[in-house]
Amino acid sequence: MKAQIKFQKILTLITLIIAALTFVFAICFFSGNLADLLRYKRINLQKTTANKYDGADDFLYFAQDFISILVVLAIIFICICAFLYLTDTHKRRKYYVTNYVAIGLVIAITLVTAVFCVIYLSLALAEFQAIDWASWKKDAYDKVAALGYPSVSQETTMFVIGYVTSGIVLATGVVWVLNLVWKVKLMKGEKALLEAGLVREVA
Repeated sequence: MKAQIKFQKILTLITLIIAALTFVFAICFFSGNLADLLRYKRINLQKTTANKYDGADDFLYFAQDFISILVVLAIIFICICAFLYLTDTHKRRKYYVTNYVAIGLVIAITLVTAVFCVIYLSLALAEFQAIDWASWKKDAYDKVAALGYPSVSQETTMFVIGYVTSGIVLATGVVWVLNLVWKVKLMKGEKALLEAGLVREVA
């Protein structure tokens, strides 16, 4: 039982860190080349000489909606981790109803966050790759370069980081399921030993 209690303490801390990293990923998604791309929204080019736009609005608006939702999910994730500590799930020798509720919420939020992130990242990546880069650079980028607008690369680093983050979040939920199974088995075993001891004492 001692090993399991130590493990659940570590797991609870790691889960909180992963929740925080999910939040950090969400607020940092529009960095690097994606931050540069924000300058090329149609509305930001209205006062330039770009008279035709085959740009990135579809991707940018979709991705911004995705990130807004992910930020909310990450905050909920962090709050659920706080609930783990409030219910002493990290140090309980025996789980009670509130502990099962807390763990159930963790498993649910990790599943929802991971699935949501993978699906919407894939859709956002499709929008990103669908940008008519050649036409866009010819009709918009080249004409506003003199204004000091940054060049934009087609790197997909943030998408890769997003997929990795989703995998880690999902794995965290799976580990909580395994931890719960382990705990229940130990609790049943401990209960059986106590009952056996009481029976021998009565006899």
